[in-house]
Amino acid sequence: MSNEFLPSNYNVPEADGGYMKLRQGENQFRIMSQAILGWEVWIDGKPKRFREDEDLPIDIQEKADIDEKTGEPRPARHFMAFIVWNRNAEPKPKLQILELTQKSIKKAINALNRSKSWGNPIGDEGYDILINKEGEGFDTEYSTNPAPKEKLDKSITDFYKKADIDLEALYKGDDPFASGKEKAGDKFVDEMEEEVNKSN
Repeated sequence: MSNEFLPSNYNVPEADGGYMKLRQGENQFRIMSQAILGWEVWIDGKPKRFREDEDLPIDIQEKADIDEKTGEPRPARHFMAFIVWNRNAEPKPKLQILELTQKSIKKAINALNRSKSWGNPIGDEGYDILINKEGEGFDTEYSTNPAPKEKLDKSITDFYKKADIDLEALYKGDDPFASGKEKAGDKFVDEMEEEVNKSN
């Protein structure tokens, strides 16, 4: 038996916020909303998002943050964003926003959505998606697969409707979760998630 105080690979767990981040290993989630699409440019350490059919301002690239590796302004990246029920969130599953810029993942999800066998992944009649992440930096690899179709618990669907998350707020730089908080107070999301997790 080791006499180390803590395992060498121990990290203090941190509660996840409103945005899902892909972690090493398997990430499992159910898509709850339609996707929004657009272009993202990082300026002063913050993302500025534009609709897909919107012309980017001519000078936007000049304002973009510098990429430390290339010494050049970070180029605008195409993104898709949607609301998910993140089954791997810490300390418990929760509603979050997942934004994807990785081309391989976007192509895989698009292919599943168009597939006759799988089709629309949204909500209680859809299916979970599994994204496996391996490696770091330029050596990162992703694989994206569907989980077997399984009806989503009604309590999760009801919670999603009540949470009133406004994805469109991302285009304005506003808080997508604000409308739900305004309706029921800051503790609304935490209390509802607690109830949903008790019933699952």
